[in-house]
This record gives sequence, structure tokens and C-alpha cells, in this order.
Amino acid sequence: MIMALQFEIPEAFANPLLYERIGAIIKDKSTGHIVGHVQELGGWGLIKGLPIPGGNPLSLGVEALQSAQLVHIQQTLSTVQTLATVGAVASVATLGVCVAGFATVLSKLRRMEGKLDQALSQLAELRGLVKDLNIKQDALPLAKLQARIEVVELARNFDEARRRSSLERALDDLTELRHYYATLLAQPGFCALGTDQLLTVLDTQERFIATCEAELYAEFLLSGSAQLLEKRLIKQQQLIQQFAGADARGLYRLAEEGDRKKGAFLVTSPDARKARVLDVMAIRTESTNRLSSWPHLALHLSEKKMPPLAYLEAVEELNTTSESPLLVLDCRL
Repeated sequence: MIMALQFEIPEAFANPLLYERIGAIIKDKSTGHIVGHVQELGGWGLIKGLPIPGGNPLSLGVEALQSAQLVHIQQTLSTVQTLATVGAVASVATLGVCVAGFATVLSKLRRMEGKLDQALSQLAELRGLVKDLNIKQDALPLAKLQARIEVVELARNFDEARRRSSLERALDDLTELRHYYATLLAQPGFCALGTDQLLTVLDTQERFIATCEAELYAEFLLSGSAQLLEKRLIKQQQLIQQFAGADARGLYRLAEEGDRKKGAFLVTSPDARKARVLDVMAIRTESTNRLSSWPHLALHLSEKKMPPLAYLEAVEELNTTSESPLLVLDCRL
């Protein structure tokens, strides 16, 4: 027999003097311990809407390397120009006031300047081609992520055999994508692009979170096992701990390092850098707390003897009668 679910804040958590809700969790004010997880049911379809405000993280990451290469090239060109000037001065000293000789030197300098302009133009064109290539490279994993999220969302409408097959394939791809985005975020150079590029870190971080949430949702539909969901969640949390700048202090140092490399250190105030870093970390905390609710949800439904598909049907029906339904999952010992 399926037991009914209570889609409201339980009376035990309703006292604002004892408990406070922070995003997707409920904390005990006296101890700071998490005592409940909140499932926001009204926004179930939000898993489709990837928050990607920063554009292409791969091209921006590679751009840092390209910038370093361009600085080296510019230094080389500056040396060439200096040597050319020294050569011209030497020629003038040797030729004295010979107008014909001076005109020859100027002609050679103009030809050299033309070649340098042509080289810089070709370099700019090459840089544009590399940037376009990186955008195309990043489009493939993003398209795969969006496709797998779409499959996971539609899977509950498939027959049982097709649903299982589709979810198993989706889980394989989502696990691969999880490692792909985690690898990017584990590279210090990728997270050291400067304060103004922390949005790139946030963008990639939220793609990683979307991948994790889709993975947990797929496992929830496939098995409904709290044990398997817990194991997947642990794997995800281990990758998060490997992020470059895993805490606010580390991410601040990387942002500061990026500002120094870009020559923006003196024009970026420490307070502005700190505010950006804390924003990124607050979103990361909220997102990871949201992931943590899945094993508790599966365990709660198991105790209520409610299969995942029946739960989703109940949520769908509730969404037609309530503006913002929620399910509070008690995780007190």
C-alpha cells in the first residue's frame, strides 16, 4: 500500500527560533547541523535550463594560454624593431649625410614594417581560427549534455524496456561528462583567469552541477535505490573537493593570480574580488546541497512504499493545484 506524502513544512521544523531554511537545506540554529533537505517540486523542469551565462569556457581557458604566447611574440617583435632601429642608426652614422644612403635605410625599414604588420595580421587571424575551433570543440559536450538531460526528462513516458535502455546509456554519458567538466575545474590555470572571468568558472561549475543532477535523477528513475544514489553522490563530492580553488580562500588566490598576470591587479579592488569569489562559492554550496537531497528522497519514498514513477505522477498532479509545492526530507539521526 502506497502511503501519502506530506507536501508542506513539517511542524517539527516550523519553529523559526529553532530552525532556519537556507536554500535547499534546513539547519538547526543551535548546532548548525543540517536536519532536513528541501525538494522544490514546483520547478521540476528547471533541470532542462542550464544556467550558462559565461559562454564558452574552453575557448576562454585556452585564451589565457594564447595571451601568454602573444606577450612573448610581442616581446620578440619589440626586440626586432629595436635591432632594426640600431641598425638604421649605425647605417646613418656610416653613410654620414648621404641622402641616397639614408633613403635606402628608410626604404628597408618600411619593408620591414610592412612585413611585421602582415605577420601581426596573420597572427590575429590564426588566433580567431583557434578561438572558433575551441568553441566548436566545447559545443559537442554541451550538446551531449543537453541531449542526455532531454532523454532523462522524457524517460518516464517510455515503456519499461526502452526506459531502462535509455537511462543506462544516459548514465554512461553523464558520468563521462561529469569527469570532463571536473577535469576543467581541477586545473589551476583554468580558474586563474582573473576576477572578471570568474563568470567562466561559475558557468563551468553549473554545467558540472547540471550533469550531476541529471545523473542522480536518471539513477532515481532507473533503480530508486538510496544506496546507489549515495554512492554516486559520494563520487560527485570527491570531484568537487578536487576543484582548483575548492574553498573561498583558494579561489580568491587564483583570481588574484589571474589579475596579476593580466595586469589588472591594481585596478581590481580586494573587496570586488572577494565579493565575486563569495558569490561563486555561495552558488556552489547551494547547488551541492541540492544534490545531497536525492538519497534522502529515495529513502523517504522507500519507507512510504512509493515507487519513483508514482512519486513523479503525484508531483505532477500537485503542480496543477499548488504554486510552489515542496517536500521536506527529515535527515536527523
